[in-house]
Amino acid sequence: MAALDLKFPELSFVDGSLDIGRFAQAPMRIYPGFLVAAGVLTVSNWWLHPGFTGMALFVIDFVVVFASVLVHELAHAVVAKRYAVTARRIDFHIFGAVVTFDTSPRRAWQEFAIVIAGPLSNLALAAVACALLVVVHGGLPELIPQGPLRSDVIFEPRIAGRALTFALYLNVGLFVVNMLPAFPLDGGKLLYMLIARQRDGRTATVVVARLGLMLAFASYLLLLVTAIVGCPVWSPPGAAINLNALLAAERDGVPYYLTRPGFPNIVTHGRSRNAATGSRAFSRIAGRAPKVIRG
Repeated sequence: MAALDLKFPELSFVDGSLDIGRFAQAPMRIYPGFLVAAGVLTVSNWWLHPGFTGMALFVIDFVVVFASVLVHELAHAVVAKRYAVTARRIDFHIFGAVVTFDTSPRRAWQEFAIVIAGPLSNLALAAVACALLVVVHGGLPELIPQGPLRSDVIFEPRIAGRALTFALYLNVGLFVVNMLPAFPLDGGKLLYMLIARQRDGRTATVVVARLGLMLAFASYLLLLVTAIVGCPVWSPPGAAINLNALLAAERDGVPYYLTRPGFPNIVTHGRSRNAATGSRAFSRIAGRAPKVIRG
């Protein structure tokens, strides 16, 4: 991908972020929260398998997390570039990543293609991991095979199988989570676009925000139950962002994609405002009669 220019990370002493390169003219930065989240997802390998094997699996899975999120954001950016939509920056943060755009697509179907590209890229990565698992094991293993791991050879089939299984689960999870109909996920954006095109931005915001609140409380319940059994699991969406969107829409009639800060170029009734898109946040709106524009 000629537009992608990765480099050795450079630390910023201003905000603690790492400059890892550019996509076209858009800088890509990793913030400390992302490193913490990725570490939490993968450090159990080190705990469960002390020594070289656990460390190797930790490093491999950490890279898989970064690569999976990067591919998701690049999918948004590459499809957007095809429609002459310019990416401003790509930021990795504690809840995932977001690509921000300077311009917006002209057609609703282009907006749809840009938004759906991210989740579909994770589905494609999951398919690749599944195919490689078949090659490594001569068939699908019992995801994940239990038993001791050898630590003498890093690419011994079992280690490869565990890493590939992690990649499979992770990318299926990223696809499912990002397609949830809630703010600020890709699924919430797609549902917003559909409802806003038929009705208006306020109605779309109310519907998606209410669904988001239900999913958020279900996620908190999941966290409570899994924490009790000693394996805490949490997934977006969060309640606060959906509650704020719901209150703004019901009280002031403000659509969600007019209330999010930091999003360049949202189109509302023909005026430019703000917009962004990503594994967790994106933006735009098309006011009342939306041609919902880009993310």
